[in-house]
Amino acid sequence: MYASPLSVMRRVVKSKSVEYMPFLLSFFLFLNAGVWSAYAVLVKDIYIGVANATGFILGSAQLILYVMYMNKSVSSEANEECSSEV
Repeated sequence: MYASPLSVMRRVVKSKSVEYMPFLLSFFLFLNAGVWSAYAVLVKDIYIGVANATGFILGSAQLILYVMYMNKSVSSEANEECSSEV
């Protein structure tokens, strides 16, 4: 579940646009992994902890990518509009 957006992350890096990566999905995957990781620490369950800590790291990477490229898609659309008006 946590690794499935990796292909979308590749597309975001190539296209420099977050058009194909919905923010809410990335955010709630990140929150879900964080809550389950905290639970795993509280009950000292390594099996739950390892899987969800990995998901937490991957979710963090998705959110970082989103922040890096969220304004890029807006500026590229503005550039296209300006060039088509001329």
